[in-house]
Amino acid sequence: SALLCFSASDNSTQQPSAADCLHSTMRFLADEKSSIDAKASGAKLLAFISRESTQSKSQISRDRSVRALVETTSNHVENFELVRNTMFLVSSLSVDDTSFDLSLVGHVKDIIEGAFGANPDDPDLNAYICGFVCNISSVAGADPEILPMQVVAKICSTPCASANPRYGRAFALVASQFPQFLDRQSTTDEAQRLLENLCDSNVEVQA
Repeated sequence: SALLCFSASDNSTQQPSAADCLHSTMRFLADEKSSIDAKASGAKLLAFISRESTQSKSQISRDRSVRALVETTSNHVENFELVRNTMFLVSSLSVDDTSFDLSLVGHVKDIIEGAFGANPDDPDLNAYICGFVCNISSVAGADPEILPMQVVAKICSTPCASANPRYGRAFALVASQFPQFLDRQSTTDEAQRLLENLCDSNVEVQA
């Protein structure tokens, strides 16, 4: 990621500032000629920067590079590093619902469904998915049809779900915001495991 900042900096003989690094990384992500590996590294770097402040989240969310990244990732869901880092970024950015572009949610759903199907047991990916769904579910007027709620249900039904309270929180929040979602759950073995895991994880919905 540091090399990414240096290579995009206007003056490669000096160490770039944090602001230079942010802008150069966003330019890289918006550039169609940038390699997939560079985009994956850039997404991870922006995710870390976005966690510093609400201002950082807003600045990144409002840049065209985020849409370019999400659209690229939706076309390369087989690239796990790109997918995981993109989900890391959007799960962080979506914390600030005043600046996050909600029109991207449909694209992110496609990424989640494609990536989870190929990597159902990756704890980082699952945590980012649950974080994103929690954040978007809390937005007034959120459309449940464009949220990957079935993926969250599957995550919560995995054997290791009870060890990660974030999984249970995501399901509990989705269920409280969209009660009709529970009506779709059947009495299958998967649904039974989900309920057992929720009981084991001591779920609390956080404001």
